[in-house]
Amino acid sequence: MLDSACPRTGVRPPSLAFGTLYAESQRRYLESVAPCARRLIDQAGVPDVDSIEGLPPAVALQQQRGGGNARSTVASVTTLSNLVRMLYSRAGWYPPGQPMLYAEDFSSNTAQGACPTCHGIGRVYEVTEEQMVPDPSLTIRERAIASWPPAWQGQNQRDILVSMGYERSARPSRCTPA
Repeated sequence: MLDSACPRTGVRPPSLAFGTLYAESQRRYLESVAPCARRLIDQAGVPDVDSIEGLPPAVALQQQRGGGNARSTVASVTTLSNLVRMLYSRAGWYPPGQPMLYAEDFSSNTAQGACPTCHGIGRVYEVTEEQMVPDPSLTIRERAIASWPPAWQGQNQRDILVSMGYERSARPSRCTPA
């Protein structure tokens, strides 16, 4: 079966789809979401229609980078991840001798469930000396250390180096306490 919507002349199909069908579909979906999560989701208004039947709940995703939080997912924003974790921990089958796993054990945001290598972020950041000091011929004063932002090149950098016993005129490869 194929369902289609044919808007009247002059009305763009995306505005029909998102302004009417999606608004009603989202409203139905949000009825099942926790009230605290509803506040975090932009909600469309109630569509001006007489009747819509057989419309399943829906979630629309935009292709854009969200906040800078690596731990946010569609499942965590919609609280579906909580339900899935609870389902795995309660309805899962445990082999003989296997202790029960709790919902937290399935969350990458907890110590119990996070990967010990990436700590639940999904990326491992490794720093090498070549990344920190891309041009070893420069002195510290000449900004040899790439990880220090320009704002640190002034008094902050001087204070740190002096307190640690280093000379700013030294090259990083030759840094020895003064």
